[in-house]
Amino acid sequence: MSPNSSEWYHKQPRPFIWGHRGVPSECLENTIPSLRMAAQHRLDGVEFDVQCSGDGVPFVFHDDNLRRLTGRNYSLDNCLWADVAAVRLKDAARPEWAEGSIPTLDEVLATLPRSLRINVEIKTNRGQSDEDLLRIITLLDHYQRLSQTLISSFDHSVLSRIFAIAPKVALATLWDEDVTLRDLAEENPITRIVHIARKSCTEGIVAGLHQLGYRVGVWGLTQSADVQYCRDMLCEAVFIDNPQWVQDIER
Repeated sequence: MSPNSSEWYHKQPRPFIWGHRGVPSECLENTIPSLRMAAQHRLDGVEFDVQCSGDGVPFVFHDDNLRRLTGRNYSLDNCLWADVAAVRLKDAARPEWAEGSIPTLDEVLATLPRSLRINVEIKTNRGQSDEDLLRIITLLDHYQRLSQTLISSFDHSVLSRIFAIAPKVALATLWDEDVTLRDLAEENPITRIVHIARKSCTEGIVAGLHQLGYRVGVWGLTQSADVQYCRDMLCEAVFIDNPQWVQDIER
């Protein structure tokens, strides 16, 4: 069991607020401006996605394909970092926004305020090697961020491998929308933190998880009413795209 996991998400008047990929309501997701904006809005922490290039450079990007944020149908599987670095991002839904670039994990850790806690979601689009995972852990350690970082993944075998590399780092299992309480209880051996989809956030599942000693974070929120719902369910954390949602429930 990851020992530091029990230190996260202490009970408070409202859930722990994660900026999901930064503040994507105001800036291109997973870019340095978006991640830094989480501190400007005084969120508790910032969540971002990490994968590794074919030549072993950890970088911050969600998708395994550039289609959504560039319009180019181009896979990032085994792509070299020099090619990733040359990519220019654009949100077609917000043409007035400036273009962005894909940052390395090194660049992100060098620029994020230390007041922000970090949730690193390990993407496994191409399958991360043990060497890739060690590179990520080494960078977090270099910037003295291990104690401030929660590492999560939908691939729970990745968390087991992270635990073998860095047994003191806090971990969280991520779950897709179709999940039962039995699934959660049986396949969550390393940590007592679970991050579930909003659609799975029912009174029965949350109460059952709490009874089993788990702390619950919820992703996939789309409006302030979702934040209030998770608060009413006594969920310990939420992932938000828009800081206004929190302001709405605190008025």
